[in-house]
Amino acid sequence: MISVYLENKASAEQIRYVLRAWAPMIGITWQETDLPQAPEGEALIYYGRTDLGINGLWIQANADENVLPSLIQPRKMRRTNDDPTFPEELWVDFLSTISIEGKPLYRIQENERGVILHNEQRVMVAFDMFALIFALLTRRNELDTPQRDRFGRFQRSFSRLDPALYEYPIVDRYASLLRRLLQLLNPAIQFEPRWPAGYPFAVALSHDVDRIQTWTLHKARRALRSSHARERNLFSRVRLLLGSLMQPENWLGNFGYISELEHRYDAASTFFMVAKSRHKLDPRYRLNSWRMSRAIRLLRHKGWSIQLHGSIPSAKDEAFLHHERSLLQQATGSSVMGIRQHYLCFEEETAAHWQHVGLVYDSTLGFSYDSGYRCGTSFPFRLHDGKKELSVLEIPLILMDTVLFLESKQFLSAEQAWTVIERHLEETRANQGLLTLNWHNSDLHPRDLYGYSQLYERILDWSRRHNGWLTSLDDVYRWWLKK
Repeated sequence: MISVYLENKASAEQIRYVLRAWAPMIGITWQETDLPQAPEGEALIYYGRTDLGINGLWIQANADENVLPSLIQPRKMRRTNDDPTFPEELWVDFLSTISIEGKPLYRIQENERGVILHNEQRVMVAFDMFALIFALLTRRNELDTPQRDRFGRFQRSFSRLDPALYEYPIVDRYASLLRRLLQLLNPAIQFEPRWPAGYPFAVALSHDVDRIQTWTLHKARRALRSSHARERNLFSRVRLLLGSLMQPENWLGNFGYISELEHRYDAASTFFMVAKSRHKLDPRYRLNSWRMSRAIRLLRHKGWSIQLHGSIPSAKDEAFLHHERSLLQQATGSSVMGIRQHYLCFEEETAAHWQHVGLVYDSTLGFSYDSGYRCGTSFPFRLHDGKKELSVLEIPLILMDTVLFLESKQFLSAEQAWTVIERHLEETRANQGLLTLNWHNSDLHPRDLYGYSQLYERILDWSRRHNGWLTSLDDVYRWWLKK
């Protein structure tokens, strides 16, 4: 148990939100105390501006404000030692002007004063770490950036601050750092496991069902002329394409192929299905068609989960969401509890709509043109609307197949894409975090011309060899609910 003393009561509710969200990422339980002291044998976190001279972890509050500020001027700090159990680099903001003494653990510049210091039974953090975490989880940089694309979406490239802020999960690295700082104060401290059964990290597998069949005329033409096709010879490409077109799975949605592939790796996944098309760019299939009825029966029989892929207009319309959830529940015969909006459409009122219609988790908050950490974390956390905490658990989307492969996006070959994917996998393993993937069913099929389907299996194989938990978003939600 960690005792937390908040000197600054003005922003206490926001700090409590940070602690509720962050504690399971760190692996701690905490209790707020009215006095700046902890029971014997337990650690104390003190948040305030006054140096009370007490043992424990002192996080310096930026100011006595009712509302924690937006990011101002993030800079990078680096560790002063070679200990790999400390994150090598982290973004920092809300620096304090209070002078404190101690051995520097992190500095911004080599000759500058330390921003995290250790002195016997004290660790001093000379910046407002809680304000930084709050700003990241509530996407304050995004809210302060007016630019949006034609679907009302925030893109990483629009950021008013350095887009590199989204390169790695800052909140996760701070969780790893806080564990080490607490161990400096109490080497015997025990942390709760992030994941079940001793898994050191998790990979959440999901598939947006935007189309049933693998091939369209446009996609076939693109495959024949693409520089990223596995075969360089045009005749060989035509032969591969014809062989792929003959595969029944490629016309049935690849649901059998995907579920069998994942079963071989003792994995499970979530399929997001559209219940009603309302926009010209929404998927056009119908849930009551024979192919979709067959797919639903197959996935339900195998134990894979089916959740809602909200139409483009439903991100703004609560009635649409309610209707679409009801339609999918009728089609599947089970309760629909999760969502990912089509095209990753998200407005500021969308999360409240999810809550009102009874959805309990979402996995929309990622980037449609980049991989990365839109919320500063890979871990699940409850959304906050700027005023209060919501009941909806966000499972952030980190990596999507189309971001890597489409000509209009990063347009990487399978081998180039693996470099990006492996970096995210290694980051996830280092932080004992969660990598949430979206691999569209129509891009995961037998006799793939590009090697992208084999790349998905490579992810499964890497994760299994490193003892990762390969699971569905439903299972992630149920596990996190226990924490």
